[in-house]
Amino acid sequence: MPVTVRHYDDFDLQLRPAADGTYEAAVLRSPAGEARQAFALSPSPAEVAAQLPAVETAIELAGDAGIADAIRFGAMLFSSLFTGKLLQLYDQSLSHVRSRGRDLRIRLRVLDDALLAALPWELLYDTREQRFVALQPDVVLTRTAEAQQPIKDLAVAPPLRVLAMAAQPSDLAALDLERERRHLAHSLARLGDGVELHWVDGQSWRALHDALQRGEWHVFHFLGHGLFDRTEGAGALAFAGDDGLAELHSAEELSLLLGDHDTLRLVVLNACEGAQGGGSQMDAGIAQQLVRAGVPAVVAMQAPI
Repeated sequence: MPVTVRHYDDFDLQLRPAADGTYEAAVLRSPAGEARQAFALSPSPAEVAAQLPAVETAIELAGDAGIADAIRFGAMLFSSLFTGKLLQLYDQSLSHVRSRGRDLRIRLRVLDDALLAALPWELLYDTREQRFVALQPDVVLTRTAEAQQPIKDLAVAPPLRVLAMAAQPSDLAALDLERERRHLAHSLARLGDGVELHWVDGQSWRALHDALQRGEWHVFHFLGHGLFDRTEGAGALAFAGDDGLAELHSAEELSLLLGDHDTLRLVVLNACEGAQGGGSQMDAGIAQQLVRAGVPAVVAMQAPI
């Protein structure tokens, strides 16, 4: 199966608190120009955040009710943010890329406000098109974070080397990891000789450490349990110790382990709450820590799966 190459134009969107208690949204770059304007959330961010558990529960239950709740929540976020000049730039940018057969990459960055960063902007819903923004075929929505290292050249010579790991501690809820392994292998198979998939031999932290030392890897894909301790304000992944029981390793430990691998281009965390941040610490999540440590891109989830 041929691989489609996407060509993106960036829509860099920055959100931050303003001095008067409202927020400022700035389009720093787009195919249609730049803009800066105030916006407000109604209800307040704290009240919006208080609604999240109910929305997440509804989505987990799936069905029409869950989708309807996600739509209402996403529509509220979209209508609060995209007004006036920002809405005009968004519409013009979409028209620009669509007329040229390209895609729009919305790169969202939230500054200086952990509560604002914790909101699920990925649910943005455009009621005019009756679609989630991130699910439009020609739109990608990503988050960006401030990194300590300069941006590296991401190009690699084939084959793309993927190191994958599945961890199932005996004292945590059982996951269908065999199905996930099959899905990953099937998804990569379409790249043919352009990719090599290798599995970590074992489920422990030491097994991962040893596997990382045995080659140059471009992608690390983790299958297993993740969690975010709201008391401590830190994320962690669950590995299996020698006794089979869960051993939690923190975001800081993961960033130290993976951040110094120069060939690494992407980390995929197929685990709960891999991108969750603390109420007062925007960078406490695993994904955020990895990016700050120098990993160019991380795919992770804020909520439980």
